[in-house]
Amino acid sequence: MPRTRTVTAPTLNQEALGFRVWPICTRQVMRQAHTHADIELNWINTGRIEYEIGGKRVIVEAGHACLFWGGVPHQLRESDSTLHGVWATLPLSWFLQCRFNAPFVTRIMSGEMFTFAMSAERPKSWLMDFSFVPSRTRPVLLEMQAALDRLAMSTAVRKSLRAQLHTSKSSTQAKSSASSVAVVQRVTAFLAAHYAHPLSAAEVAREIDLHPKYLMSVFRKSTGLTLNGYLLRLRLAHAQRLLTTTSRGVLDVAMQSGFGSLARFYAVFAQHVGERPLQYRSRHATHD
Repeated sequence: MPRTRTVTAPTLNQEALGFRVWPICTRQVMRQAHTHADIELNWINTGRIEYEIGGKRVIVEAGHACLFWGGVPHQLRESDSTLHGVWATLPLSWFLQCRFNAPFVTRIMSGEMFTFAMSAERPKSWLMDFSFVPSRTRPVLLEMQAALDRLAMSTAVRKSLRAQLHTSKSSTQAKSSASSVAVVQRVTAFLAAHYAHPLSAAEVAREIDLHPKYLMSVFRKSTGLTLNGYLLRLRLAHAQRLLTTTSRGVLDVAMQSGFGSLARFYAVFAQHVGERPLQYRSRHATHD
């Protein structure tokens, strides 16, 4: 009889939170990586946190903020007892409709976390206005949009964006409508639950009840990513987590992450991560 293979549960997908701002003043740890449709903007006043997003570890120090898309698997792995800050979630539709430059949007939607210095005045005023003056929601969003626009066009970001322009010409400026964002949210939720299994664009489209070409077009125009490219990022992130937090063999990691063969896993991993799986494990293993 053929051997039965147990597949590790994919990343947990949570409902979108929409526009929210709230204080963080206690030690935080997530037991499992998860996804959601919102953009997150988190600011640290005191203490520090360590995120894992898309298979990479990012440390955010006091006086800094981090910006990322929740549609990429992420996990708050560590924080200290002095943690204090302000957390915010922003609707994906709002982010896409802000018309930030296309390469910046693509980098966010690809799973890059931006960290940057931010003074205490802004996030504290956002929290105060959102919590006690509901009528000031619109000014808060406008101030957040201005802050992100400055980030997108900052010197450091602009320099790296120029280097990407030749690869980004096919990515049109992010355009969004309520229907296209709803498609992106449904697709990312479905993939978060099923990426460890064999999938094709046609199968995803059938589950979402859309034509495959329309689905792929909407996803690409909204996120700057191909459907297969996003699926690949989910699988790589899962593989990187297994490599660093378990002692499973490379073949098992490849199969558990949704790669159809060991050869493909090695090729994709080397291309996107820049080293072989065991090299990655030796440098990043945490032995959780």
